[in-house]
Amino acid sequence: NRKHEAIQMLLMSGGGNNTGFGDMVITYLISPGNLALFDAAGQLIHADVLGEFSDKIEGLAGDYASLDNGINNFFTEVRPIIGITTYPDPTKGLKGRCGQTSLLGPDYPCARYETDFIISPQAEYEMISDRFVVALNQKVRGTTNRGWNVIDVETMAGTHGICNCDDPYINTIGASYEVQGDIFAIA
Repeated sequence: NRKHEAIQMLLMSGGGNNTGFGDMVITYLISPGNLALFDAAGQLIHADVLGEFSDKIEGLAGDYASLDNGINNFFTEVRPIIGITTYPDPTKGLKGRCGQTSLLGPDYPCARYETDFIISPQAEYEMISDRFVVALNQKVRGTTNRGWNVIDVETMAGTHGICNCDDPYINTIGASYEVQGDIFAIA
């Protein structure tokens, strides 16, 4: 539309919204929901929720294929270099996985706004990381078979999740309030 002869590189992030990442964060990381609860028979209580996330993550292959076809149809003369980023793991901090590690309270006081002052168990953060973030990033990494270049934000972000109080790479609710007085700077 801007009359450029070509775009040399297309950099994007894609898949998190398609899979319900925002809903997972609101319902489980921020609210008191817990994905890691088991019933008396040892079955996950929220297996249906995890199944829904898994189905959406599996559907990303088709979404990426459609996007790749759209890119090919739009850039008919010169295909740009395509870069896609993985997602950082918000559950990691300097002391390991976020979550309650003792009866004395959380090891991440800076993230108390995120959990409405309710301390989520470490098992929940592990579940979110293993079943959601890792699975999502595996699908992102699978785009290399389309010739896309994967930019590994997950590894670069390392232990700088919401419970890294000294140097978080994720803007938390508390940081958003501190910077601009509302929740709209969360990222």
